[in-house]
Amino acid sequence: MENIIYEAIVGSRLYGMSTSESDMDTKGLFGRPFKDIVPVEDHYFGLRNLPKDTVINKSNGLEGSQKVESVFYSIRKFLELCMKGNPTLIEVAFVPDNLLLQRTAISDEIMSYIRANFMTKQTLKSYIGYFLDQKRGNSDTPKKSSHVYRIGMQAIQFAQTGIINPVLSGRDLEVALDIRHNNIDKEELERLVAYVDVKLQQAEKNNNLLVEPDEQAANDFLVYIHKKFYEEAYVNVEGV
Repeated sequence: MENIIYEAIVGSRLYGMSTSESDMDTKGLFGRPFKDIVPVEDHYFGLRNLPKDTVINKSNGLEGSQKVESVFYSIRKFLELCMKGNPTLIEVAFVPDNLLLQRTAISDEIMSYIRANFMTKQTLKSYIGYFLDQKRGNSDTPKKSSHVYRIGMQAIQFAQTGIINPVLSGRDLEVALDIRHNNIDKEELERLVAYVDVKLQQAEKNNNLLVEPDEQAANDFLVYIHKKFYEEAYVNVEGV
């Protein structure tokens, strides 16, 4: 696949909850080939006027711990979804260096912009909605229940610090692993999830996060980063 500018390990290997049988999940960014983009003005590179972007899914076709499944997003699609606070994507901007498979100066700039500008009440609301959706639909197995707990604790920490830390540690990791390994009975699990739910309600009411991203500023940044990408990737293309 051409024009990949970023790829990071995500999923259970990122969260610290993988087992010897866990496969590998990755997410990344790519720049659309210039032949797909015929800019007539700056805003063609922005949020509003680019052609509909596709998300590219890849798999190495293996099974078990050797299986690798990857999802790649165009620069625009990724920024757009992160601006909306998509929990499964915005965490990609916080993957530690040791779990990055590929990075570039362009992707560093994109991730820095997301960390600086998209940590908002809107993102917290998306996290809480994600937690509630998973709580309603995925609490029947230890693996799924552990992810419900993880999502909730990460959302609480985000509300308190303004930083998303997808890598569980300390007591949070211990509890999540106990849930995953079925070492916590149903009643205790229900109490834990109820506790997280209450803390999230409190966090939603009391935090110092910005209300929402500045859409015009995000659009301007996207125009800038697209131009920079094409200048570096296609230095001989006129009009870029």
